[in-house]
Amino acid sequence: MQSGSCGNETPKRHDEGDDMISNLPEPVIGHILSFLSTKQAIATSVLSKRWKYIWTLVTKLSFYDRECSYHPCNSSNKFTNLFSDFVSSALIHLNSPIIQEFDLVIHEISDPYYISQWLYTVLQRRVKKINVYSLKPCIISSSPLFECPTLEKLVLTMTRCCCSNIKVPSFVSLPSLTVLKLTGITFTSYASANKLKELTLHFPLLREYKTHDCTWSGVKSITLEAPLLETVETLYGDCDSTPEIVKFCASYITNLSFRGDVSSSQTILLDDDQHITSTSILLFNQNNYSLEEVWIFLHRLLSLSINAKYLKLYYSAHQQRLARVEHYLDGIPAFRMMGHLHLGPVTGAVLLDFLLKSPCLKTLVLQMADDDVESDNYAIVPDCFLSTLKVVKFAKYFDREHELRFAKFVLENAKVLEKVSFSFHKQRPWTEVDEAKEKLRLIMISCSTVTVEFSAWN
Repeated sequence: MQSGSCGNETPKRHDEGDDMISNLPEPVIGHILSFLSTKQAIATSVLSKRWKYIWTLVTKLSFYDRECSYHPCNSSNKFTNLFSDFVSSALIHLNSPIIQEFDLVIHEISDPYYISQWLYTVLQRRVKKINVYSLKPCIISSSPLFECPTLEKLVLTMTRCCCSNIKVPSFVSLPSLTVLKLTGITFTSYASANKLKELTLHFPLLREYKTHDCTWSGVKSITLEAPLLETVETLYGDCDSTPEIVKFCASYITNLSFRGDVSSSQTILLDDDQHITSTSILLFNQNNYSLEEVWIFLHRLLSLSINAKYLKLYYSAHQQRLARVEHYLDGIPAFRMMGHLHLGPVTGAVLLDFLLKSPCLKTLVLQMADDDVESDNYAIVPDCFLSTLKVVKFAKYFDREHELRFAKFVLENAKVLEKVSFSFHKQRPWTEVDEAKEKLRLIMISCSTVTVEFSAWN
C-alpha cells in the first residue's frame, strides 16, 4: 500500500499553542462549562472576545452564596446585595432556552423574596431539575412552581426554624416530575383559616417521594396520584401539623419509610395490590399516648407491609417500652416474605410474637427493652429457628438477665444458625465486657459451628 493512502495516513498533531476547545461549536463549549460552578463559568469570559458571552449558553446553573465575594468583614446587607446582584445578573444574561439543572445553596442571604424570584426566572426557561438548600427563610410562589410541565426533579431543603412557606391550590399537576424531596416547608391551603382543605397531587411519572419535617396547615387530607411511585419516605417532627388522611394511589411502592410521632388520628392508605419489599418505622411518643394507642397506630403501618422482605421497627418513648397489649397483632397475617427483621427496643414477648409471624426469617437484628418481665418463658420455638434463621445480631447488648436468657434460647434452638454477634457500649469498662463475654461463652460451648463476633457501639 502506498504511503499516501488513507490506511497509513499519520494523524495530524496539534501544536502546543493550539486552542482545541475554542474551536468547538459554542453550544458544545456551553455544555462543557455547565460542569463548573456558575461563578467559574462566568470567569472564562475574560479569556478572549469570543469567550466573553459563551458562558451564557450554560445549561446547568450552580450558585453558592459563600463562594461569591463572602468575607467576614462584609456587613450582612453588603454581602446580600453582592450575591443577589450576581445571581440576578447571571439569570438576566442567560441565553440557554432550556436549563437542565438549577442548584442554589443559601447560608447568609436575608431577604426571603429573592429565592422565589430566581425560581420564577428559571421556571420560565423550562428547567428540568431544581435543588435549593437554604438556612434562611423564603417565600415561594406555588403558581409557577406547580405549573412547570418540564420539571423532572424538585428538591427544596429548608431548616425548620426559617418558616419557609408555600401556599398550595387544591389540585397540583406536574406531568414530568420523577423525584420530589421536600424538607422544612410549611404548606398552607388556599382555603380560609376555619376550613380544612383536601389536596390532590397528580404526578403521573413520580418514582420517589420524600417529605421531612414539613407542616401541612389547613390541609385535612392529601391524595397522591402517582401510578409509578416506588419510594415513599415521610419524616414528621414532634410539633408538625399532619393531615388526617394521606392516600397513595400507587400500586408499585417497594420502599416505605415512616419516622415521626404517634398520631391517634392519622391514617395512611395504599392501594390493595402492593409490592412493598422494605419497610422502616421509627416511632416516637412525645404526646404520651397509651401503649394501646401506640399499637393501634403501629397496626395501621404494619398492615401495609405484610409482603415486605425487610422490616425495621424502632420505638422511642420516655419511660415506656414496646410491650405486648391484648390483641395487638390480631388481624395481621404472617410476614411470609420476611427475610430481615430489625426490632428495638422490645420486650421478649413482643420479639417472640414477631418471630412466630416470620417463618422464613434469615437475619434478626434486635435491641431488648431495659426491663422485661415478659421474657421468662420461651415455650414455643418459631419455625424460622428450625429451617431459615442464620444470623442474629444483638445491636446494643447490656448483659442484662433477660438478654442472656434470650441469647441462650436462640443458641439452643436455632438449628441452622451460622453467626451471632453482640455489640457492647464503647465506653463500658473492659472488665465488665470480659465478664459478659465469659457468660456468653458458657452457653455457647455446644455451638461449635456458630461464629461469634463481638463489637462496640458509641
